[in-house]
Amino acid sequence: MIPKRFLIIHLIVQMKNPSTASEHSLSEFLPPTYHHQTYDEEVYAMWQKLQCFKAGRAKTEHTDKSSLTPPSSATDSATDKNTEEASHYSIVLPPPNITGRLHMGHALNGTLQDLIIRYKRMCHYDVLWLPGIDHAGIATQTVVKKMLDAKGIDYRDIGRKAFTDHVFAWKEKYGDHIIAQFKHLGCSFDTSRLCFTMDSNLVTAVNTAFKRLYDEGLIYKGKRIVNWCPIDKTALSDDEVEFAPGGELGYLINILYPFADKIEDSHNHDGGTQSPKSSNPTTPSIDGDREPLQGLIVSTTRPETLFGDVAVAVHPEDKRYRAYVGKKVRLPLTGREIPIIADAYVKRDFGTGCLKITPAHDKNDFEIGERHNLPLLNVMNEDATMNDAVPSSFQGLSREICRNKVIAALEKHNLLVRKIPYQVPLGRSYRSKAIIEYRVSEQWFVKMKPLVKKLLAAPEKLKFYPPRIETYYNSWLSNIKDWCISRQIWWGHQIPAWTCKKAITTPNGRTYNIGAILVGIDEADALRDIPDNEREHWRREEDVLDTWFSSALWPFSTLGWPDETAVDFKRYFPTTTLSTAKDIIFFWVARMAILSYHFIGKLPFKNVNIHPTILDDKGRTMSKSKGNGIDPYHVIRGATVNEMKQPIFDARPSDMNVLLENIEKEYKDGFPGIGADALRYTLLYLLTPAQSIQISMNNFLTIGRRFTTKFWNIARFVFMKLDATKQVTHAYATRFPDEIFSQLLTYSQSQSFLAAEGHQANTDRSSGDSPTKNTAKNTDNEHLTQQSYKVFLEQIIQRYCSEQPPSSTSEAMQFPENIIEEYLLGRWEELPLEDQWIECECFQTITHIHKAYETFDFSNMGAIYYQFIWTNLCDHYLEMLKQRLPAASSSKDSGAKNSLSKKELHRIIQTLVFLIRAFKRLLILTHPVMPFMTEYLWGRLRGKLNLCNLPFLMPQTIPLIVHPFLMAEDFRFSSRDETNNATNTNDATNTNDANNTNNANYKNNLSELFTVLKEMIGTVRALRKRYNIHLHTPLRVKIETTYLKDVREEQLKSLFETWMYIIPTEDFTQAEKDQAITLRSEYFTLYVDVSAHIDPESERNTLIKEQAKCQKALLHVKNRLANKDFMAKARPELIAGEKTKAAKLEASLKQIERELAAVCS
Repeated sequence: MIPKRFLIIHLIVQMKNPSTASEHSLSEFLPPTYHHQTYDEEVYAMWQKLQCFKAGRAKTEHTDKSSLTPPSSATDSATDKNTEEASHYSIVLPPPNITGRLHMGHALNGTLQDLIIRYKRMCHYDVLWLPGIDHAGIATQTVVKKMLDAKGIDYRDIGRKAFTDHVFAWKEKYGDHIIAQFKHLGCSFDTSRLCFTMDSNLVTAVNTAFKRLYDEGLIYKGKRIVNWCPIDKTALSDDEVEFAPGGELGYLINILYPFADKIEDSHNHDGGTQSPKSSNPTTPSIDGDREPLQGLIVSTTRPETLFGDVAVAVHPEDKRYRAYVGKKVRLPLTGREIPIIADAYVKRDFGTGCLKITPAHDKNDFEIGERHNLPLLNVMNEDATMNDAVPSSFQGLSREICRNKVIAALEKHNLLVRKIPYQVPLGRSYRSKAIIEYRVSEQWFVKMKPLVKKLLAAPEKLKFYPPRIETYYNSWLSNIKDWCISRQIWWGHQIPAWTCKKAITTPNGRTYNIGAILVGIDEADALRDIPDNEREHWRREEDVLDTWFSSALWPFSTLGWPDETAVDFKRYFPTTTLSTAKDIIFFWVARMAILSYHFIGKLPFKNVNIHPTILDDKGRTMSKSKGNGIDPYHVIRGATVNEMKQPIFDARPSDMNVLLENIEKEYKDGFPGIGADALRYTLLYLLTPAQSIQISMNNFLTIGRRFTTKFWNIARFVFMKLDATKQVTHAYATRFPDEIFSQLLTYSQSQSFLAAEGHQANTDRSSGDSPTKNTAKNTDNEHLTQQSYKVFLEQIIQRYCSEQPPSSTSEAMQFPENIIEEYLLGRWEELPLEDQWIECECFQTITHIHKAYETFDFSNMGAIYYQFIWTNLCDHYLEMLKQRLPAASSSKDSGAKNSLSKKELHRIIQTLVFLIRAFKRLLILTHPVMPFMTEYLWGRLRGKLNLCNLPFLMPQTIPLIVHPFLMAEDFRFSSRDETNNATNTNDATNTNDANNTNNANYKNNLSELFTVLKEMIGTVRALRKRYNIHLHTPLRVKIETTYLKDVREEQLKSLFETWMYIIPTEDFTQAEKDQAITLRSEYFTLYVDVSAHIDPESERNTLIKEQAKCQKALLHVKNRLANKDFMAKARPELIAGEKTKAAKLEASLKQIERELAAVCS
């Protein structure tokens, strides 16, 4: 290892004598493609080894080792003293089900959360991203039940304890699978804090919450009609029931309910009562020739439930039926008599205006039944088959079969009046997708209205992104209903309530009757007053809690609640941001807010980012049942054609054959894995302000893979130029041995450098002592001796550029990493124009990126990255640099390099330094989006710079994941010394204000200038392509524009010659202008001399064909606009579009005519 005190001298020696170790070719160092299968795993392993994801690491130490060979000891450092001084930022991962596999919705939300977390980590926040898994009661019980069925084991035979043991064993084997999949995506959560909703501490939190709510009278047990899933055989909350927009196709059945007694037609028709024979507009007539039957016609979509009817209701103000209220009708197919009642709920315009009342099978009927004291008659079993309360011929039938049999029987008995197609609002279980049944059952409920009232009165409010979601959220809160929280399954949080089965009196004189309920955190807490010998008479509730109950406690139970003194709870609660989908705002987001504010008096998070729903390329929701989902793992790792087909075979959708054919056609060799970075960028690029995005497998190839390939090629270009300039740096160091050393010494004398290091100038030239922190003898502008600076610089290099880690992280953080490169780049004003422009573009990009993160506006972020990296950097800036840096070097070029002047050599080194800085900034900027590739290249760049004898330009912070993100102060748009010459505070303030204004104006001018130049080069390139003129063939051009008047001639000359390959000239004669190709835009007019590069006759023929084609199209548009019918009937936007098309065609014709004239002349 190099002795530290001689490191500065060694750097110069390295420049003079390039190491043979640096002679690696580009292909050896960076292969043609990024091998994500290997590199991603290496990078993730390095992050885990360094504990980069662990909360409490607000900042990390600077070391000088390669990022893929990290130091063995990593400390949990924070800001200056400890993590308590660092601002914190926390997110809890919406816990995926333990039965789940990563789907594209997970991938999108995981990507967005990871973007935020990585960005905040690089902004020096103490970041906590807490992962976890949900026990998913119904889903998990179903999976394990099927597993036991396959083994011939009936879960009911083995009992609850054995069954839950099987579930826990299954969880240990498969439960963390989805977390491993998240890691493949690059998610940087703190797995040391991984939580599971059935962990003992979370069970305690759930039971505590239940007990507190029960003790406050906010949880009760009652017999109510509930949503019942006949597949899972459990109650569901209202939010767990889905309705298809517009309903589902069914029938509205009109049934005759005959009067129990003969009713005379003796009513005065003008007095408001009507007989069914003479005045009912829907009086039944089966065949149209017979007299109508005496009775009421009832409309229903569920004829199979008529066996549970206990009344027929009409509206009390309906004149058609007022006379029949209090009478009775006979229930069809049974003969049982039921009353006719009046209730205002009945809609007079629905069907016939007569409503069958079945309180045990309809929520609204249940409420009507309570108002009229009607009995409950259940006619279905738990699986929705007909029970023994119905006639024997219908018993045991499913709902659907029973419905058809009832309709047939009604028709047979002349009781079926009409069967009308109708869109029925059918509720389905959100999980099993089965049509729910309404069933009267004893369940546990939470009184929601008092809790919501408390939340709505809170001074603080959640901030939703996008803001329009807040209206949606508030609407639900305003129409809240009690929440059914009990579920009739075994897997989950068993309700911590014990019921008395035998009346007892305790030694303290308290009596408990049969049915009394005690609630506690556990059995010992609940039965603490019950003698041990009496506890056998208390039975614990069999039901478990709704999964969403434990999920509603997630943001604080995972941080230690109910212990509000827990370290994580005090540090990270409330959490900062929640990112989730719109479809669980009510299931989860609202309930977390309600319970958090009730228990703790704080909202659980500050921001709620609602990400879009992912649809397939046809605009359909992705689902397993449709077989149209995209497996993120297939995108990342690749998949064979059979693996891609398997989800379709599993789902067997109606369009299965079409889907299979499409896969065979488009991916006959399978799908090539493109890596996590490409997947992440594709999702980001496709985001829009809308609440849904359409995506196909091909998007990942055309967007993500192309972008990551382009990014990789940028790195290859940089590394190639590093190889190509080694002989330049060697020649420079050989011919001017003192130059680098003297420049470093000179730069270290600047006041800005001393201020950055916390030093003041020591003017005692005779002492020879090096300056030390805060020990300045005076503050005048005199400088230390050169010898003093040499000692000082040796100390700086010794501290920050050696291969040994610094003794103090805080000291390392004070060193301005770019101090040497800034000096080598020189004055801002003397930088080439293109360097200034790309610096401004990078600054503007950073500004937009910061704003996007702070406002959760990810919809344009992909386009922002694309514009800067693909368009500005690759298409333009790097093309300019190709002419300023040498091509691949060889030993034959050494003589040519030695013949270059000092100025030319320095300019090449300066360009290389700027390129390295731009590339480092690019890696920092892109890291949150593409973490794997950027981290890998960061480490490889360090090694490459060392091999190329440029160690003083190496990135200091490793790994990249903890490097500071780019900030506005990292950019300079004027020379440092000019911004540090203010002599007092007021002058400094005024100078800074003036500089900020001037900088803003200058950046805007640069941006405008290069907008013009980019359009100019695009126009010229299009012309070259049109006439098949080589890109590097110089063209004489006459330029007419006002946008270039403030640019120095030598700067423009360099850009034109090395970027556009044009030779601007002012000596075009009028005849030459007439013969030249004219290119016009809103910014300029170009006259391009192509006479030496085209075949006039061939070009003339081409233009004539284009002219004819254009004239034909224009005639078609003009005829359409002249058509009176079209103009009268067409939409305004269509007419406007046709007019625009006509204007463009006319402009194209004029351009063709000009080109024809030029060619002919």
